[in-house]
Order: sequence, then structure tokens, then C-alpha cells
Amino acid sequence: MMYCKKCNVSINGNKRCCPLCQGTLLGEPSSDAYPQIEQPRYSRHFLIRFISFIAISLAVICIFVNLMISPKFYWCWFAVGGILCGWITAMIGIIYRKRLISNIMLQLFIITAMCFIWDKFTGWHKWSIDFVLPCSCFASTVAICVLSIVKKIPKNEYMVYLIINGAYGLVPLIFIVKGVLNVIYPSAICTALSIILVSAIFLFYGRSVSSEISKKMHL
Repeated sequence: MMYCKKCNVSINGNKRCCPLCQGTLLGEPSSDAYPQIEQPRYSRHFLIRFISFIAISLAVICIFVNLMISPKFYWCWFAVGGILCGWITAMIGIIYRKRLISNIMLQLFIITAMCFIWDKFTGWHKWSIDFVLPCSCFASTVAICVLSIVKKIPKNEYMVYLIINGAYGLVPLIFIVKGVLNVIYPSAICTALSIILVSAIFLFYGRSVSSEISKKMHL
């Protein structure tokens, strides 16, 4: 440990001079008092720029390949739309990479919305509401539960998200009641599990959930 004779203080680490008086230090340097934080290999801004560059390059390539090979049929716009959807999903994943539960919820909303738009503008075959919506709700519920166990996340940090996820899982019930589905089983299973999930949360964790909602809503 290094020592400043003038200030009569001991100093950890490898310092060139006393941080108080800028005088000469005596003794041998020691390890730093605080551990060195390892910087990420790639920053968020670099990843955003890199993925954006890849997306733009792929879109341009698809457009010009379309113009050279089959100029009478503009399939490139479907490819560009798919690239755009992938770019949006990747951006959310990068921006919220440290807030995993928020990331899961946003991905759920974005993916189901984009699939609905794709289905609507490609002939409305209802695959987005028959399969994507209920399966995505179920997958996000499982992901949040597994993540909360593995990461040992406190209940107050993920229960509200589970309630939102369960409420979103009740949306397929609207399509069941209206009778617009081609395949009813995924939506029926998703709705039943969502009702069970929300009921269990309010029955067993009602007070903590109400308290957390009040904090988040500033009530």
C-alpha cells in the first residue's frame, strides 16, 4: 500500500502522486480498491449502425435484383417489408437488451402487430390470429416465468408484466366469440391459460401487485 507522508494517509492502487496534495508517495502499489469494469466488445450504437447498414444493403440488393430479373413482378417490396420487420425487431432487442422482461413484452406486441399487417395485406388468410397471436402470448409467458426463476428477479419486477401478458392473451377470446377463426384450438388454449394465470396472480399476490401498480401509476 502506498503512503503520503505529508497528508498522513494510505492510498490503495497504483497512483503516481497523492490525490490530495499531489506530493510524492512512498511504499509499494497495491490492487485497486474498485474492480475494473469490463467494457462491452461492441457498443449499442455500433450494433445499431451495423445492423442498419446490413438491412439497407439487403434492401437495395433485392430491389436491383428484382429490376434486372423480373421487372414486371415487384416481389422486392415483400422482401423489403420483411427486412424492415427484422430491423425493427433487432432494434428493440438491442435497445432493451439489459431490460429483458420489457424486451420480451415489446417483442410480443411488435411481432403480433407486424404479422397481423402482413396477413392483412397478403390476402387475409388469418394465420396471424389463428397461430401467431396465441402462440406468441404463450411463449412470452413461459419466457418471463423462466427468466424470473433463472435470474432470481423479485416478484414486484415481473408480476405486472405477467398481468399485462395475461390480459393480452385474452384478445383471442374476441376472435373466438366473433367466430372469425379458421383454427380455434390455439386461441382457446391461450385464453384458458391467460385466465388461469391472471387469477392465480391476483389470488396469491394480490396485495403486492396492487402496491406495485400504485407505485408505477403514482396513485
